[in-house]
Amino acid sequence: MAAGAAFLANVLVARQLGPARYSQFAILFSIMTVVTGLSGPALDASLVRFAARYILPDRDDSAVYFKLVFYVKCCIGVLILIAGVLLAKPLLHLLFERDSAVARVPAYAVVLAFFGGAVMTMWGLAQSYYQSHQRFAKYAGFELMNSVLRVVLVLILLLVHVNSAIIMLCAYVAAPLVVAHVAWLLLPRGLLRVRVTPGVGIEFVHFAKWVVLAGLFTTVAQRLDILLLGYFKVPEVQVGYYGAAVVLALLGDLVVLTLFHVMLPKASQIRTAVEMMEFLRQFRWPSILAGLAAAPIIVFAGLVVRMTFGQAYAETGRLFAILFAGALASLACTPPVTAVYALGRSHLIAVLEGIRLAASFAIGVWVVPRFGVLGMAWTVSLVRGTIGAVTYVVAYWELRRIRRLERTAPGA
Repeated sequence: MAAGAAFLANVLVARQLGPARYSQFAILFSIMTVVTGLSGPALDASLVRFAARYILPDRDDSAVYFKLVFYVKCCIGVLILIAGVLLAKPLLHLLFERDSAVARVPAYAVVLAFFGGAVMTMWGLAQSYYQSHQRFAKYAGFELMNSVLRVVLVLILLLVHVNSAIIMLCAYVAAPLVVAHVAWLLLPRGLLRVRVTPGVGIEFVHFAKWVVLAGLFTTVAQRLDILLLGYFKVPEVQVGYYGAAVVLALLGDLVVLTLFHVMLPKASQIRTAVEMMEFLRQFRWPSILAGLAAAPIIVFAGLVVRMTFGQAYAETGRLFAILFAGALASLACTPPVTAVYALGRSHLIAVLEGIRLAASFAIGVWVVPRFGVLGMAWTVSLVRGTIGAVTYVVAYWELRRIRRLERTAPGA
């Protein structure tokens, strides 16, 4: 339901703004997403991985990790706001300045995107508490509240005939700001009153540094396509078509994220090769079958686009079909990614995501000037599919490593 509401908001914005103005919104929202992902989700995943291990039926010693991450996120939030002010004009020149029939984007719109990223980062800490305690009703409830509130705000803007990408972005920042406030109010009052010992911070940083690096690579790779299209000054209408395709393909990515969030606490309890094998077996076929079940959407991509965005976005069909195929490949590979994260082998994921980013950038820089949005779509999907397949190989390599360690352990 949360994913559906978020999708509806994106569709309403795209239909209201039209391809040219929607390209501006897509680039601004991509900046906000990149800023959010620079460390927020990575720290959240690391926090859940550690906290889940200290949450027992009769005892909860996880609060120290929440306070540690709270301090870190406060520092990150301040740095984000400073960076937004300093980088606003350079990014404006790099991504937006071109001959255009639509209104130019002001510098404060870039600052607003950075502020939205800081808000999402702080909200993620509250969500991590509910996720690590496996209170998925509250976790999903806040996700739904954010998406529904976003839809409501967008509908209000539509009723008053707003046709500005910047004002639409305001709605996308205001919704999580309100929801984050509510989520924080419902956290246990003594959660952040514990003392953080130095050993805890060292242990957490040792693991989280690789997760943060992997998250940085993943986030930039996910939005590199939009940013490259802006950098090479691809016509705004074409960027608008591509942005609409990304919105549709995000339905697949939302399913991937949902599975990851649900599986991570369970994967964090893996201790033996048998438990890892059981985890992979339990989630492998459901994820693969889910991908196969959604595959027919690719065949009807053109129809789906016209029904969703209208005839103005008719050229989005091919782009959506290509991008959605890449999302389904990632869906099938979610279990091994989660298992490798939970085992503490986050440096392997960082390496894979770094390769994905480097490949996407290198190919994209060559492809975009020659083949435009179509070439970028193929680049994104083929690289995603390849990295997904390699991740499965890495997971089973890790399984064999654990078995070797068990056989050579004293008393084995």
